[in-house]
Amino acid sequence: MSVAVPARAERLIERLERVAARDHEPRADPVEVERAIQEHLRRLGLGWLAVRFVTDVASARRSVFEAILEADAWIGPWRTAWREANRQAWLARAPWSTARRLAEVRARRAVAIRTWQWLQGFLPTNPFPGERWQWQEADWAVDQACCDVLDAVVEVVTWSSEPDISTPIDRWISILSPLLQAFEAGLWLFWVTHREVLAVLRPAVRIENRQLHCDDGPALVWPDGSSDYFWRGVRVTETIVLRPLDLTASEINWQQGLE
Repeated sequence: MSVAVPARAERLIERLERVAARDHEPRADPVEVERAIQEHLRRLGLGWLAVRFVTDVASARRSVFEAILEADAWIGPWRTAWREANRQAWLARAPWSTARRLAEVRARRAVAIRTWQWLQGFLPTNPFPGERWQWQEADWAVDQACCDVLDAVVEVVTWSSEPDISTPIDRWISILSPLLQAFEAGLWLFWVTHREVLAVLRPAVRIENRQLHCDDGPALVWPDGSSDYFWRGVRVTETIVLRPLDLTASEINWQQGLE
């Protein structure tokens, strides 16, 4: 017997696929992103917060950590409310469902989530000087304030595949749904502190065979205009992609050190 994804989730997957088809030229609508974030906060029962768009992730993480210290709370109201709503949904969920799992897998593939998770790990994220245990602790606290919007949109699809949508599950879907709108408007990551939200828009990416790759330009172009070059998933220099005949011996040795 074949298993089908429920129509409600199928429509959401189609939305994700339309967005992913434009990963090389993502939409960037900060106004719509901010509106969606505010609606997400409202549905969690939280108040309005200013949204600040950033491109320097390391500096953003430091700002978040400083805000955490200022508030003297390692887990803020946003994460607390998020966890409680998610817990209530899990308590109300049906037994394991093949359709639910299929919907999750298809949503993850639609947004190429493994590539984006790898890319998140590629970003410079250690702006905390001092002993290793100190910045590990800081990283943990900052991660509690962070939301990867691609994870959230996969959650929307997954929970929308539940056979019986009870009140807690419906509320959880409602809380996450604005983040699908934010994803369509170009949002990738955001951090919620007690005083503001720091948001990162998605870079333009070129992916081939589920790897970052472009043979005639950068595979990554960030919102601030900076770029990175990749060849079949390996980060390379601009010269290797655009002017391979100009490579010097030292550049070849430097590239081998990157691999």
